[in-house]
Amino acid sequence: MYQDFNVLKIAPYKKRLQELRVELKKHNLDGFLIPRTDLHQNEYIEPCEARLEWITGFTGSAGLCLVTLKSAFIFVDGRYTIQIEKETDSNLFTVIPNSELSFKNWFHSHCKNQTIGYDPWLHTVFEINNLKSEEHITGYIKSCDNLVDLIWIQKPNQATQLVETHRKKFSGVSSKSKRSLVSKSMVDNEADAVILTKPDSICWLLNIRGKDIIHTPIIQSLAIVQKDSSTKLFLRNKNLRKNIISFLGNDVEVIDQRSFSKYVSNLTQQNIQIDPTSCPMAVFESLKVQSKNIIQCTDPCLLPKAIKNPTEIKGARLAHLIDAAAFIEFLHWLDSVNDQGQLDEIVVTKKLEEFRNNTNQLEEIAFDTICGSGSNGAIVHYRVTEQSNKKLEKNNLLLIDSGGQYRMGTTDLTRTIAIGRPRQNMINIFTHVLKGMIKISSLNWPEGLSGQHIDSLAREPLWSLGLDYEHGTGHGVGSYLSVHEGPQGISRSNDTPLRAGMLVSNEPGYYEKDQFGIRIENILLIKKLPKLKGTKNQMLAFDTLTLVPIDKTLINTKKLTEKEKDWLNSYHDSVYKKLAPLLPTKTVIWLKKNCSPI
Repeated sequence: MYQDFNVLKIAPYKKRLQELRVELKKHNLDGFLIPRTDLHQNEYIEPCEARLEWITGFTGSAGLCLVTLKSAFIFVDGRYTIQIEKETDSNLFTVIPNSELSFKNWFHSHCKNQTIGYDPWLHTVFEINNLKSEEHITGYIKSCDNLVDLIWIQKPNQATQLVETHRKKFSGVSSKSKRSLVSKSMVDNEADAVILTKPDSICWLLNIRGKDIIHTPIIQSLAIVQKDSSTKLFLRNKNLRKNIISFLGNDVEVIDQRSFSKYVSNLTQQNIQIDPTSCPMAVFESLKVQSKNIIQCTDPCLLPKAIKNPTEIKGARLAHLIDAAAFIEFLHWLDSVNDQGQLDEIVVTKKLEEFRNNTNQLEEIAFDTICGSGSNGAIVHYRVTEQSNKKLEKNNLLLIDSGGQYRMGTTDLTRTIAIGRPRQNMINIFTHVLKGMIKISSLNWPEGLSGQHIDSLAREPLWSLGLDYEHGTGHGVGSYLSVHEGPQGISRSNDTPLRAGMLVSNEPGYYEKDQFGIRIENILLIKKLPKLKGTKNQMLAFDTLTLVPIDKTLINTKKLTEKEKDWLNSYHDSVYKKLAPLLPTKTVIWLKKNCSPI
């Protein structure tokens, strides 16, 4: 199993806070910031980097804690408001939802005349400068040693690095060509070198992959790329196999990561490019002393990585086809169980992973499967454990959000499944979520628009009921890399123009606390449409890659327009035609019934 179901052990959080406050006094600080991240700003982190979880018990993938001499506060977004209540002690921590008050505004209101410490390797240039940007600031933030590391004595070990090649049959483009693109962008920005701190960017650039962290096939690494495209790659273990050294080529020098700070310090009298949204403040401070000029702009790998080439697009289609076959086999199995109420979330999660493993193509799951029955489905990023595990609730909903890492591509899909006879309000809300998903799926729009311009289309049907959801409608997806990949997305805040070749998820939802959760998710490929005669605009559209039926028992067809019915029927027809040849006879019979027109 790639997924485990271990219960988070009860830890002496009160004692840990007391020990941390002793360190605060030693360092003459009023407070210390603890982010949920590592120096690379990874979504998934190694156990030895899980400082936020260690000090609070919160296991979510995003959050920030401020421990002061007398109090402790945790800031989370809307995805985690239910989860954090269950995982943290309200007697020790005050939870502040970011949707109600940003940390920046809270900090300037509550930390007047205080000195707050932070680890400059764990906070980005943008993050720290943003906190300092207000006029008349009376609070003060100060870089210091990581105080959590001083009291966390028995830390887990770092992963043993194993570098793997990502061959051209999967990448589509050589590393040399990619580095030439980066070199050109540096020339345009008048930069002599660029510092890369995001492992997914480095792995994409050099066509390498690894297994340093769960679910995302990256290698924890840092890199300095020169204007001539020669590259210094910093790894924990520089003693790579000969075939890896040969694959990287003579223009890539592998160096021990412990020497990274020294190399940064030696970049004297040069124009150095960094991405302030991912570069650690420690790197920026070092450059300020030595460099001629610091150029702050977007990581040059982000956009070309997001725009998939023909090989990656072909791979994404194949990965979604393989994954759909496994998921449909799973749905057929689930539907054939006579008493679904005897199944529990762990059994269901294991069975789904088993079907994916049976493809003999699965490298890893793309993230911990979200398998929430009834009230657990209302927890947006729920992860089942032996403690939270529950049997499938009859006459309720089962929400399953899962994905796979395949060499040719990364998948992510969500289906909400009726267990027994769902209540009418569940059907009504599900239908409105579906209407929003169809609006996005069938949209044509002029090139130049970003996700924030179309996000409201997915929400409008729910708004008509006075409902909404507290997460973005969609995120970018990598190519055998991060399942959540920028810079594109569909959300109120994403202003990156959507471009042909990008992958994005489409996943509106609704969550009724302590009752049920609903989400439907497909992955979409952005494509260009032929220009209409007499028009100037280049129009874009979505091509749906996910090929898994949507539960028709949850749809009130009277609420759908004819166009929406046509979209659903066409989608199901495509699912049946493409998947039927890949499935056993019994599953094909099941699929035909579940893809029949409404």
